[in-house]
Parts: sequence; structure tokens; C-alpha cells
Amino acid sequence: MLSDGTRISSPKFLRRAEKKLKRLQRELSRKAKGSRNRAKARIKVARQHAKVADRRRDWHHKASTQIIRDNQAVYVEDLAVSGLARTRLAKSVHDAGWSAFVNMLAYKAVKHGQYFGKIGRFEPTSQVCSTSESGRARSAGRSTTVTATQPTTPWPPDGRTDQTPRRAQMRPGRKSRHSALKQERTETVGRPW
Repeated sequence: MLSDGTRISSPKFLRRAEKKLKRLQRELSRKAKGSRNRAKARIKVARQHAKVADRRRDWHHKASTQIIRDNQAVYVEDLAVSGLARTRLAKSVHDAGWSAFVNMLAYKAVKHGQYFGKIGRFEPTSQVCSTSESGRARSAGRSTTVTATQPTTPWPPDGRTDQTPRRAQMRPGRKSRHSALKQERTETVGRPW
């Protein structure tokens, strides 16, 4: 859900292809091991899985590009995907491809010169704004995934002109070797990873 109330639902590519995948995997399991027909059936299953992944990736690219182009700043909630994947919603969670979508938003924000931020999973986002429409949607039990803002004030608000992630600027006295290398790469390449 975006900050203006626009709701973007996932197209559920795996759910759409489930019937065909089921049939192809059943045909594969009935072939004799080591036979050429089994190898052909295995390739058919792999092709179908690749089609699902390609469709999902294409949708992620189109949606993330649209969000980044339309907004100056994008904030996403850091969801516990591994925890959600252990529930009965596991197939839907993996079908959405949240991690890949967030990664695309991050690198496209840097590429287009927009601000990208992650909101911690323990932030009380449903309690921050109880009067706005998005606050009511969150408190009604629906999760907000992307918040895109179009601020009228100069951005970023703290006056930073670089695109260095905030996590690289936190706790300056406690940087590990890994985070120092990450910051060097960010400064040379201009990307947050």
C-alpha cells in the first residue's frame, strides 16, 4: 500500500501456474529413472518454473521502477519473511518475492537519486498516525509494505547530499571490518551494497 492509499496486490504468479506445474510434475514422477523421457519431462518442469520466475521478476522491475519514478522518497517495512514463511501463508509469502522487490527498490533509488529507507520491524507503525487513511488501514490488520512520499521540503531532511545508507552512519565507533568495506564500496560505486 502506498502513502496515497493505492494498494498494489501481488499477481500471484506461482498460484496461477500451479495447475500446470502439478500436471508436469506428476508426469515426471511417472517416468522411469534414467530414461530419456524422464529427462525431457524434467526439462519441461524446469521451463515452467523458469517462466514463473521470469514473470515475477518482470513485474517486480515494472512496479519498482514506477514507484521510484513517481516518488522522491520510498520507505519499506522490514518484514520478517523467514518467520512468515513458517506459517500457513508460506507459499503466498514466497510467491510475492519480497526480498527481491526490496533489493530492486534500493538499487533503483540510488540509480535515480531518490531516497530509500527501511523501517524497523518493531517500529509501532500502526500507532504512529491514527487519523490518516493509511494509519487506519494498518490498524485494521492489513500490512503496509511500501510507503512512498512526495515531500514538499528539500530532501533528505537531515541535509545529507550523499546516498550512503543510514546504517553505515550509525554507531561510528563500532564499525566492523565488513561494514567498513561496505562503506568503501558505497562511496566508490554509489550503491548501498
